[in-house]
Amino acid sequence: MKDILVNSEMKTTSRIIAEAFGKNHRDVLKSIYSILEDSSEDDFSLRNFSQQTFKNERGREYPEFILSRDGFSLLAMGFTGKDALRWKKKFLKAFNAMEQELLKTKDALEWKAARLQGKNVRRSITDSIKDFVVYAEAQGSRSAKMYYANITNMEYKALGMLEQSKSVKGSFRDTLNLMDLCFLQVAENIAKLAIQAGMDDGLHYKDIYALAKDKVEDYAKSVIWTARMMGCEGHNEYSIRWRDGITGLTRRARLDRLTGRVIVDLKSCRDASPKAFAQAAANLGYHRQAAWYQDAVRALTDEELPFVFVAVEKQPPYTCEVYELDLQFLENGRNENRSDLLRLADCRKSDVWERQGYGRIVTLSAPAWAFSNDWETT
Repeated sequence: MKDILVNSEMKTTSRIIAEAFGKNHRDVLKSIYSILEDSSEDDFSLRNFSQQTFKNERGREYPEFILSRDGFSLLAMGFTGKDALRWKKKFLKAFNAMEQELLKTKDALEWKAARLQGKNVRRSITDSIKDFVVYAEAQGSRSAKMYYANITNMEYKALGMLEQSKSVKGSFRDTLNLMDLCFLQVAENIAKLAIQAGMDDGLHYKDIYALAKDKVEDYAKSVIWTARMMGCEGHNEYSIRWRDGITGLTRRARLDRLTGRVIVDLKSCRDASPKAFAQAAANLGYHRQAAWYQDAVRALTDEELPFVFVAVEKQPPYTCEVYELDLQFLENGRNENRSDLLRLADCRKSDVWERQGYGRIVTLSAPAWAFSNDWETT
């Protein structure tokens, strides 16, 4: 099956396609040139079709194309018949199998890195628990050493891993997948910070444990939902290309995660609180992205799926929250998208691309906040 792909990559060639579908290579090239002509206004052709040359048995050079999976899918739309359908399935099966192999290789490397980082985090929280044990004993605790196991089990329970950990002989963490390793690493860091903060504030040791437990459980509520959404059947990095029904323009979207129930988009941020993320959504156009992606899925499936953002903070404690936008926020984004699509269509039709200040030099003045009159002299 892999011999229809090139060098164990997610690519095939126009010659391989011509041979498999029983077509003259010249005709396949003609179809590709037609696609490239229709796609000249965007970068689709650059990303999915790469022209090169090959030498035949007589040493003469001829053109051929290397195609991605998306390029092949678009080209194969024009191939009909029972044999054509059979070969389409074979090609797509080969692409999917190769994708899984590449993901396994990538995941293996990322898993090793996450496991190593997790060991460092574990050593760090163990040091904090050691200090906490001394702190609790100074307040009269007679079983403070149990906190080593209690805190670990508390984290496992919050993340739904406790029963699984009891059934594994040896290193339980070596059996976790990449996503669970990352979730556990963040949970341990949250517990560590809560314990340190509680001791700094002079809280009673029982209150410190309760504080750490509450913080970890709050975090776990969001990541368990995320894990279910990311772990259920679906597609990652899913590309959709469709034609806008009103303007006729080609529209494209690349979804982080698409399942049969929801569209998921992962966002890293400095502050994952509701107020801060809502502000970021408005400033960065997340409402337009959500509406655009919903339109893409509707064009593909004729269904209106909910869209959620998984917001993860970049710095400790790596808070993770899940958000969806209300109907008015989404509708604003959809209206802004429609306005820009109409404007783009009009510009292409008239070939007039004007903007404010076009064709002249504009003099800028410094904004009021840039300079202060309260200069200190030394």
